[in-house]
Order: sequence, then structure tokens, then C-alpha cells
Amino acid sequence: YVKLALVVVVGFFLLILFNIVHPSAGVNPIILFIWSVSYYYLISPIIFGCIISISIAILINKFFLKKNYPIQWYNEF
Repeated sequence: YVKLALVVVVGFFLLILFNIVHPSAGVNPIILFIWSVSYYYLISPIIFGCIISISIAILINKFFLKKNYPIQWYNEF
């Protein structure tokens, strides 16, 4: 159980560190740890979800809201 807790804590720490906090993303490391699945099982839905979300956001903002989105892809510190 200590490893499981550590996996979740490290996952949330990385989410907070990169300022991309998403509560349901804490389940992903648990699935990897308990089911002993490959990283492809985790990475492929994340990549496809990101591509779909960004594409929809760009289409909605460009064609329906007439905004230039995204203005920039990252924040400089």
C-alpha cells in the first residue's frame, strides 16, 4: 500500500508542478500500478484526448467565437 500511495502522491505532485491539476488524473497511476498494464495503456488515451480537446477548442474559438485561440502555447516564467 505504501507504493500505491507514493505513486498517487508523485502523480499529483507532477500535476501541481506543471500547473495542470485535474482530479481524475490521479486514478491513472493507480490503474497502472494495480493492473500492471503497459504505459501505452495510459499514454494513448491521454494523447488522443488532448488532441481531440485542443482541436475542438480551436474550432469553436476560431469559427463560432471568432477568436484567435491559442494566442500562445506556454507561459514564460
